[in-house]
Amino acid sequence: MLSMLRDDVSPSRLRGYFGGKWRPAYYPSESLHVGALEPLATGFLPSRYSGQKKRFLTGALEPLSSGFIKKGFNTGAMEPLGSGFMKKGFNSGAMEPLGAGFFKKGFNSGAMEPLGAGFFKKGFNSGAMEPLGAGFFKKGFNSGAMEPLGAGFFKKGFNSGAMEPLGAGFFKKGFNSGAMEPLGAGFFKKGFNSGAMEPLGAGFFKKGFNSGAMEPLGSGFIKKGFNSGAMEPLGSGFIKKGFNNGAMEPLGSGFIKKGFNSGAMEPLGSGFIKKGFNSGAMEPLGSGFIKKGFNTGAMEPLGSGFIKKGFNSGAMEPLGSGFIKKDFNTGAMEPLGSGFIKKGFNSGAMEPLGAGFFKKGFHAGAMEPLSSGFIDGKRGFYNGAMEPLSAGFHQGKRGFHEGEMDKDKKGFHNGAMEPLKSGFLKD
Repeated sequence: MLSMLRDDVSPSRLRGYFGGKWRPAYYPSESLHVGALEPLATGFLPSRYSGQKKRFLTGALEPLSSGFIKKGFNTGAMEPLGSGFMKKGFNSGAMEPLGAGFFKKGFNSGAMEPLGAGFFKKGFNSGAMEPLGAGFFKKGFNSGAMEPLGAGFFKKGFNSGAMEPLGAGFFKKGFNSGAMEPLGAGFFKKGFNSGAMEPLGAGFFKKGFNSGAMEPLGSGFIKKGFNSGAMEPLGSGFIKKGFNNGAMEPLGSGFIKKGFNSGAMEPLGSGFIKKGFNSGAMEPLGSGFIKKGFNTGAMEPLGSGFIKKGFNSGAMEPLGSGFIKKDFNTGAMEPLGSGFIKKGFNSGAMEPLGAGFFKKGFHAGAMEPLSSGFIDGKRGFYNGAMEPLSAGFHQGKRGFHEGEMDKDKKGFHNGAMEPLKSGFLKD
């Protein structure tokens, strides 16, 4: 995502959008600030941050005025927002005051631009939102700027290229990196498609993350999802769905391969499904089990009622009753004490934690037992282990730290955070 960060908006452009009536006192200009955020007066940012871009900030959330929220994996500071506005999801850029009814939602790294009435920028958008003609919007993981489109057209999803005017009734949807080509009537390319759209036989379409050209298909067949290979004719009623880069194999009646699967589909026992970002072959599972999320390892038989969910690259281990491995976890799941959870982008193995503790965020190191009432303050891409903390203090190791942290050194810090006096943060 770091490569997607951009400075797309200039003060002159902002003046143009706002007619000279408003300029944000706070405009981002510095990325990856890994120092702790100072305590702020309610609802305000310190003048020292004027002119800075706060992206992927690992510091604590400032006190917000009533009715404001910071939700999700947001690493930047939450600015005071106009009534009813919110910053939601993995937003690394600062939230700008928006016109009534507008919001910035999802993994947006760029600043929100004033939009015409009824428009919004949604999803993983790294580029600035451009004013659009009535009824248009840019939605999803779009890294390129939105171009004015002909009436009724839109670009949706993870599109990195500029939107080209399309023939009537056509659209490009999803993770499309190439330019949209005019299509024959009734055809469209949908999803994560990186190649140009080829004219298809009547009623056919290519949907999902498809990098290859669309081949004419037999009547009633469909290739859906993240498929990088050419579509092969399938037996009647079969479907390949999700992020599949291998060729579709004939499946037993009623079976489906769904999600980000890079391997060939194997015949499954009745009622089984492989769902999510699974790169390994589907293994027969015990009745009622499911592998869901971004799992790269093979599915192991699980105890009754257990689930492996999220971006898990390791094999699923049997878990104690009621436990779950969720999100971007690359290490193997270890049995946890009752009621504990490993959540977030954790690449290390989960260690037993004291009651009520959890490891959350982009943690690369193993979780160490913490003293009662403390939380792992390693926020960001940390490689070191969490050490027990003294009461009221947070571990300030933010970023890729290797040595000691120098006072007032902000940015890519190599040193560890020293214990602070109660109620204060290290400047």
